[in-house]
Amino acid sequence: MRVAVHHDKEMVLGDAHLTMVVQWNALYTVFVFFVAAWAAYLGKLVDRPDRTMSDLDRAWYTASLGVLLLVEPVRLYLGVRGNRIMSVSHLVGFVILTACVHMPIMALYNTNIPFGNSLDWSVSVIELSFGAIELLLGVFALNALIRRNTVDFFVHLGSLDPTRRYDQDDTSSASSDSGSGSEDELLE
Repeated sequence: MRVAVHHDKEMVLGDAHLTMVVQWNALYTVFVFFVAAWAAYLGKLVDRPDRTMSDLDRAWYTASLGVLLLVEPVRLYLGVRGNRIMSVSHLVGFVILTACVHMPIMALYNTNIPFGNSLDWSVSVIELSFGAIELLLGVFALNALIRRNTVDFFVHLGSLDPTRRYDQDDTSSASSDSGSGSEDELLE
């Protein structure tokens, strides 16, 4: 049963768990990219000859970080905004970007890290776990949102014309709509 709420406060019906995970991932992503930029800068200052990367490794490493840098803000925005305003299209975009872009890039990044015991490996594992949790919670939130929108649609459909009964045939009301009756006759 739907209950009308008459107050001025904004009601957020989004999934609290998805909101929490996406916001923590947003904070973590800002921190990681800040640390990654400083680590890259310090890595140029301290060039260790035993840990040099090939040109191919540098290319995919830079390309994957570049794609993540471009896609991650859009993905996190769609997750936060879609959950807040309960938008199916935003949440579908969030789930698709998580499943088709974020997770494969992080898995590729995780498997191709040149040095096994590095900070990059732990960062990619944490990002993969955030992505898996976000994907799972996003699908559940999308399912709940579609069900809620379906119920709201039928409740709205039933409240369009309170004088009309939807279980009766429409042929009897079509003959009385000729315009020659009073308002009381039309309601009966």
